Amino acid sequence: MSKMVKMVDVNVNRSRMTIQLNEEILGLDLKGVSEEFVKEHISFGELHIMSKSREKDVHNLEAKIRTAFSRSVVKFQWGNQKLSFMTSEMYKDFQERFTACEKEYFAQLDEILRDYDKITEEFFNLFEQFLANNKKKKTIMAKLRNDIPDKTIYMDRFSLALCELDMDIEGNEAIQKSFVGSALALLWEMAEKLENSMKKGSKIANKTLSMVDETIEKAINMDVTNNPKLKELCDYFIKVKNNQGHSSISTRTTNSVEYLNKAKEGIQDLAFELKVNKMIKW
Repeated sequence: MSKMVKMVDVNVNRSRMTIQLNEEILGLDLKGVSEEFVKEHISFGELHIMSKSREKDVHNLEAKIRTAFSRSVVKFQWGNQKLSFMTSEMYKDFQERFTACEKEYFAQLDEILRDYDKITEEFFNLFEQFLANNKKKKTIMAKLRNDIPDKTIYMDRFSLALCELDMDIEGNEAIQKSFVGSALALLWEMAEKLENSMKKGSKIANKTLSMVDETIEKAINMDVTNNPKLKELCDYFIKVKNNQGHSSISTRTTNSVEYLNKAKEGIQDLAFELKVNKMIKW
């Protein structure tokens, strides 16, 4: 019997505080210039109300959240949509990391709100100097002040949420295979790391070896079908790890290579058997 799973998504939204530049703001006279030329050959870019350094801090945290989410889910293509799933164990693990990021994210928002009036006023002053020779300076400044949201509206445009919906995938072979395929992809990646580490020395690096238990746990949590072949594959990784304590370098190397080869062969066989081989970066 397959496990109950969660369909999940992360929503990260906020006001970017940018305004599209145009010829009026830049004080350009494009009369007589072909519209087609302007459309095809000129890009005006954006005007950033928030400094790029402050914007970068928020953007990096958003990217961190999205990347962590992407690496924590099983993806399933449904028509033109890409759905994301987690088992309850996977969700619990990600929720802890999400909560920490959420705290950091809104701490940055609080910092921006604290300085919001100062940030916008400094921008207006500097931008007015930038428009010093622009004949439409007063009109542009009036429109700009009207377009910039006040602190309350800006705050309301910030949102960060982890959304989840329980789903029973019993009988849904396609989604079940996506979970098993993701587990096999995870094991294959671990096998490649162990193999590459062995090529650099007679013993697998401790940093690489320390990832084995976590990888096995993740793979088993992804296995919603309780496939016995996948559990056998995990046993090979345990043997590789336990084998590192062998005193004989020759025996240790020979055994580790044998276990890894069997693991990789088993991953390939099961992936092609279940027709999920395209999910794995061979």
